[in-house]
Amino acid sequence: HVVTFQVTGGRVAADQVVASPAIAFCPSPGDVTTTLSHPLSTRHRGLSLEQQQQLGINDSTIRLSVGIEETDSILERLQIALGR
Repeated sequence: HVVTFQVTGGRVAADQVVASPAIAFCPSPGDVTTTLSHPLSTRHRGLSLEQQQQLGINDSTIRLSVGIEETDSILERLQIALGR
C-alpha cells in the first residue's frame, strides 16, 4: 500500500522527514520494507504548478510505501520521522 500525505511546514518539513534515518528514502516505491519518497524532487519534479495542483501534490507531499513489517514498528518509525 502507498499512502500519500502532506506535512505542515512545507518543503523544509518534508526535507526533514525525508532526511530522517527512521524510514529509508526510496525515489521509487517497490521494496518489501517501508520506504518514503518526495514526489516533487523525484518522479514529479518536471510538472507545472497546474499539473501539481491537479494531482493534489505540493512541496510538502510525502509518499509512504508501506512494507511488510509489524504495524507498531512502522508507526513508531513514522512518528520518529515526523519529529514526534
